[in-house]
Amino acid sequence: MALSDLAYAGIFYHLLLAGLAHVAIRKPSGALPAMVGLALLATSFVTQNAAREVPSPYVHVAIFRHILVDGTDEIEIAYTFKRSLWGQGLASETAAALTSIGLSQLELPSLIGLAFVGNGASRRVLEKSNYVLEKSTTHHGEDVVIYRARR
Repeated sequence: MALSDLAYAGIFYHLLLAGLAHVAIRKPSGALPAMVGLALLATSFVTQNAAREVPSPYVHVAIFRHILVDGTDEIEIAYTFKRSLWGQGLASETAAALTSIGLSQLELPSLIGLAFVGNGASRRVLEKSNYVLEKSTTHHGEDVVIYRARR
């Protein structure tokens, strides 16, 4: 984001100098392209910044990630949703899709899903996606359960 803002500033400075140079040599008509460019640049900057501030309406993240659990490097499916979208089946669809991609397309030998012990909804999502409860453990000081799906 900072780099794109710097690029906008550089383009703005260039167009401003070009426009002012034409005005200074008493050829204002030559400044017209620079002024149009400045108007377009300002519009682009405003719309880009507005787009950056609009959060995703659905998924904040849906990924495969390496995670160290009890000294073993595992590949976990992970996803988050806005709270207002909980209970609509999106987590189940996402877990099923990630599992299919990981096991079938990427040919990973297995994937894990990690859930807090008391989070029944997350546990049901993993079970619906054919994950099997493997063990309970502590991860970063929290009591969690590890579910696994195999190819």
